Amino acid sequence: MQLRFTKHEVDYLVGDEKFVKEILPVQKIGNYYVILLPIYRKGEAQPIKALAIEARVAVSIPGLPAAIPSVALNWHGHRIRGIDRETRHDNPDGSPCVYGWHEHIWSEKYKDDCVRAFPEPKHKDLRGILREGLRRWNVKVFREQMEVEP
Repeated sequence: MQLRFTKHEVDYLVGDEKFVKEILPVQKIGNYYVILLPIYRKGEAQPIKALAIEARVAVSIPGLPAAIPSVALNWHGHRIRGIDRETRHDNPDGSPCVYGWHEHIWSEKYKDDCVRAFPEPKHKDLRGILREGLRRWNVKVFREQMEVEP
């Protein structure tokens, strides 16, 4: 399958100033709580085609530790950036493996499999991880609805 974009295009898009109109309420989709937000460029009425940010966390099972949320910037069905946590994540390009919190970085060769270390976020709930992604990927928020976290 031919990719529609290059690493350079992804890096430019991530660095470009963007915004979401508002942080929408959490939805329950299957076994996940999800916040899905379309992303806009300044001065444009329509969202950027096929670009959205998605924060999600698995629904907790009583008696087990709570799941760890993650956030992803998706473009044309591909995760071009992502923040999550794993005990260990190997890098296919041979760079050192990463332990704990990390950010996925898009490349044409390895897609989103390469990661770099990410400092442990201060707020590790769904909205806290979403805010980390928004801040990291240059996405501003116009309005936020007040809502209690599930």
